[in-house]
Amino acid sequence: PKMDEAFEQVLSADLFLRVCSSLQVYPAAGLIHYVPIGKPIYIIDPNHHGEKHGKSVTVIQETAVNGMKLLFNKLTAA
Repeated sequence: PKMDEAFEQVLSADLFLRVCSSLQVYPAAGLIHYVPIGKPIYIIDPNHHGEKHGKSVTVIQETAVNGMKLLFNKLTAA
């Protein structure tokens, strides 16, 4: 019911982050296709199987807790 708002949020976000979700269920699965070119996409998922989205994606194959720690360190490193 809030997908229009979700698409707008993705279009204006600084980055796209998928945590331990396959994004196989539509319409939420289509959110990744709304990420503007040049915006970073991060996937944190220990079971990620390398699906391609036609965009540059950084995959962190860790659990949600460990992956979020690694991503935090990456994003806050100066």
